[in-house]
Amino acid sequence: MILITGKYEPLADCIAEKFRTMQNGVEVQVRNSIRLIEYLYAHDKEIEMLLYVDKRQSETAAAPSRMEHLQSLWTAAAKHGIPLMLLFFKYNIDQNIDSQLEKYSTWIGKQFQKPPYHYLFKMSELYGLGDRMSVVDEFYREITTRGSLCISRWEDDNGEFSERQLDYLHVLDVTRVIYWFAVHRPASGVYEIGTGFPRTDTALAEAIFRTIKRPSRISYHLFPSEKASSAPPAQVTKLHNLRHIGYKKPFQTIETGVKSYIHRVILKE
Repeated sequence: MILITGKYEPLADCIAEKFRTMQNGVEVQVRNSIRLIEYLYAHDKEIEMLLYVDKRQSETAAAPSRMEHLQSLWTAAAKHGIPLMLLFFKYNIDQNIDSQLEKYSTWIGKQFQKPPYHYLFKMSELYGLGDRMSVVDEFYREITTRGSLCISRWEDDNGEFSERQLDYLHVLDVTRVIYWFAVHRPASGVYEIGTGFPRTDTALAEAIFRTIKRPSRISYHLFPSEKASSAPPAQVTKLHNLRHIGYKKPFQTIETGVKSYIHRVILKE
């Protein structure tokens, strides 16, 4: 049995469907965290792998309970010899996820007993689930409602302009990575998932306009040079660990991924 749990059911369900499609006959369960540890201890002989999917937006107030829950999952997986995967969103609203994961990694390093395989994944800007929560969904709604989009830009001291750059990751690429790890079981460790190429808001908007076959109508809200320090840094996904252990599949660009997502999921064509 593949057991999937966590805080973000849309992604958990999508990964479960990937396993059901690729491994005919293998039981896949998606369970919430209520009495999960009891279930693990009662069904440890049946569980081949445990996958935890974290919530999309982290909340500082919930950090202690998250840590306690993750420690409980680790302890149960280690005790019963269950491979463990932990899937997190690298970029959250309060940007505290890295500090929390660092504390968790420090705690892991002190544990004598470990699961046979354990993976900690950090995803970049996810889209493709149809949950209306991604930047792609936000831009699509604005463009189809107003027919145009206003994008923020920052001017530096040299008079040059910059804008937000995110690494847009299609959900199908995530499911492929998770399934590959479940099959090949490479070295345990921390792995980032993303294209490795951050793209501007303008590039994303143009991809959406092309997909829905409308002329690009993009305007810009300009921040002066004294506000340049408030410009968000570009999201950079470090893929060297993932490539080093043998994962060679390419990731979808926003041009191909956004087109597929809009036609197949949003418009259901």
